[in-house]
Amino acid sequence: MVQKPGNWLGQPQTGHGYSAFTIHATDIDTVWPRFLQVARAHRDAIGMLDSQIAQGFAQAVNAIVFLERNPVEGQIATHVSEVVEDVDPNVGIPVLRHLFVFDHNDGLLKATGTAPMRSGYNCNSLNLPPKLFARS
Repeated sequence: MVQKPGNWLGQPQTGHGYSAFTIHATDIDTVWPRFLQVARAHRDAIGMLDSQIAQGFAQAVNAIVFLERNPVEGQIATHVSEVVEDVDPNVGIPVLRHLFVFDHNDGLLKATGTAPMRSGYNCNSLNLPPKLFARS
């Protein structure tokens, strides 16, 4: 994930390579609830509404790359999702647009056909290593 500098959401630096921080979640759909759980524990989040935390997340995070350990392929990226800059107004949570999904049948990370909305959406601008998208 890549965040804008100076935002409290980006403070938990872990040193995990190209990411601004790492969240341990069971799948791509549990990343936001897990982040919210962690954010709620931060003293700067006291008194904030979940929708305010969601908006901060949506503005600070460009992408989520979900990695999993697979017994056949090893550590692989199973999803690359763009985080839309505004939250869903109906439910107040960040919107993820899945751009790449790993196909376990042929061992490839495949484009979903969804075009990114953010400008400059590439490995360099997202601070993601190109090798992450290559089959080893």
